Amino acid sequence: MEKNDTYGAIREAQNALRLIARFRKTIPLIAVDGVFGEETVEAVKAFQQEYGLMITGEIDEVTWNQLIGESDKINRYIAPPRAIEAFLNYSFIISKGAVGEPVLWLQIMLIRLGNTFANIPPLVLTGVFDEATENAVKSIQNKSALESNGVVDRFTWDKITELYNIYSKVTFPVSTK
Repeated sequence: MEKNDTYGAIREAQNALRLIARFRKTIPLIAVDGVFGEETVEAVKAFQQEYGLMITGEIDEVTWNQLIGESDKINRYIAPPRAIEAFLNYSFIISKGAVGEPVLWLQIMLIRLGNTFANIPPLVLTGVFDEATENAVKSIQNKSALESNGVVDRFTWDKITELYNIYSKVTFPVSTK
């Protein structure tokens, strides 16, 4: 890649340079315009100097690999943790008598919310959708203008996870009591 080349990989390189510049003040913050102009050349030179590469202002294979490698490291660092997808699909429901991991995740959220809101009845983590779990679900449904039937469909699941994400603050170490 050289000065006056356009688009494709240049935009990718500019995006990587721009991301890295947010964390390395020696690299100028550039516009992503798809043009390998003077601004990009200067950013490439600064990148090459910062990472001990031959300073040419061009993106050869060594510079490209370092640029993309550093960009990937930063992306992994700043990306949010992956969410657990415990609710299998939009038509999946969890109701009284169900057992397994989705019930465990549901109960974990309900227990945490019960520690925050007095109107959610207490329950024990069992992995079994029992009467106590059903009552806690009904309480949330009732306060959230959802059908209060004790069945966890996608809408109830979304409301419970929304409340959990808003009101739950994970503390470490996590207590087993």
